[in-house]
This record gives sequence, structure tokens and C-alpha cells, in this order.
Amino acid sequence: MSKKSPEELENAKLFGSIHTETQGSKFRSLAIRTNDGWVPAGSGEYGVETLFLEKKILKTKEKGIVYEQINVAGEFIPEKNDKAGCAEGYDVLKGNLNSYKKINTLKYSIFGIFGSKISDQVRSEKFIPSEKISKVLESTENSFFKKQHPKSEELKFLKQGNLYRIVSPKKEYVVVRYSIQIKAEEKSYHTSIYELENESLGKKIFEKFEVLHNEQAFYGGKYHFIDAFDLDEDGAPILIWHHNGYDGFVNEFSKVKNDKVEPMFLTGGDAC
Repeated sequence: MSKKSPEELENAKLFGSIHTETQGSKFRSLAIRTNDGWVPAGSGEYGVETLFLEKKILKTKEKGIVYEQINVAGEFIPEKNDKAGCAEGYDVLKGNLNSYKKINTLKYSIFGIFGSKISDQVRSEKFIPSEKISKVLESTENSFFKKQHPKSEELKFLKQGNLYRIVSPKKEYVVVRYSIQIKAEEKSYHTSIYELENESLGKKIFEKFEVLHNEQAFYGGKYHFIDAFDLDEDGAPILIWHHNGYDGFVNEFSKVKNDKVEPMFLTGGDAC
């Protein structure tokens, strides 16, 4: 049963991830934007709407705009519906990626959108911290993990992940992720977002910490930052996260609003 009428979907936007392989490229729908805002796409709650939009795209031969971060990297030309995933568990649009430049799929996640463009008011980039910020983070994270991990020998496996700067019209932010990793297992992780003021860390606006149980530790934890976009065209960053786990690469969307990070929805996944 559809939650949205065909009229509501008439000017809807469809946002998703692009994967390229030797047999062509695939677009996986992750989110739908109507006048009411963004909702998750895929086979779940808005499965009927997703199918409706994908069929409409194939019928009208609409092309999707492909982005490497906020840079237009090409266009996606869909040809047919297909299945993908570990047990062919989810639907995709199969087609051709007409790239305008060499796309580094190993370095960046590639996204596409139908029915719109993505505004360039928000962007993210790798962040190289100053010595001052490095010292603050090292001290803060060491004391944080000391409280959480009674076994002090585990602390020598504390690692800093990539840091990211999010640039928006009003403010800049830094995404920080630390984890304890022993061999192939992630024992715990701590993801934070700080406001960045004059190259100094300001207020912390987001924080997630989790100790992973044995079976989960093998897969790794949640809140790996993927990218940030101005998907609402209001200058407020919408963040895309990656969650590891049994269901494989689940994505979470959240939005920076009123100096807080507000969760939006989960989407994606590949359960076997």
C-alpha cells in the first residue's frame, strides 16, 4: 500500500548510491524527497514509492546526475530493473555510467540523484588537524576510553580513524572517530562531531559510543562517516553514515539542525 499519492511523487527526487563493475553500473535507491521531506527508499516502508519512481525513470528515460563528493562526475543512464546483493536481496537500476572524468571509487563513495541537482553549499573533506587539535583529541579520547575499558592493556590498541571537516554556509564541523581494534576485531568505537571555530575545537554536538560484543566485533562498529550534502538546499548538512554489521553497509541519514545532529532514518543494508 502506497503512503504517497502519484501526485506527491510527480516531482519527487530519488537519491542513491552508484556502484560500477565490469558488467555495467548499478544505482541503488536510498532516499526519496517529496514536499514533506526525505524518507528511506528501498524495499521497506516506502517500497511501493521506490518501485513507482524507478519505473517512471525507466519509462521517461531520465538520466541521473552522478556526484563524486559535490563534484558532478557524470551521468547515469538506467536501462532496466535488476537485483543485487549477497542473496540478490535488493533492487537496483542497472545501466551505464557516462563519466566526465576519472572517478576514484576506492577513495570516494559515488552518489546519484534523479529529479534534481545537489547544491554545493555543503561539502566534506579529509581534515588534517593542527598540533594543538591533535593534542586535545589525544588527551580527550585517551581519558574517555580509560573510563570505558577497565583492561588497560586494551588501550594500546586505540586508533584514530580519518578525520573529516564539514563545511556549510553557517558553520564548520569536524567528525572524529576513535576505536580499539585488536587484529581484525573492533572492540569499541567513539564517534563525535565538534564545531570548528578558528581552527580550534568548539562545542561537541554529537557523540556515539558502543562496546561491541564478540560476534559483532568481527564486523566492526557503526558511525563511519561517508559524506555530507546540502540535500534540502537550505545550507544545513545532511550526513550519510555507514554502519557495519550482520546486514552489511546499512546507511543512516542525519541532519545538523539547531546545533544538534538529528537522526532521520536508516536505509540500505544487505542481509544474508
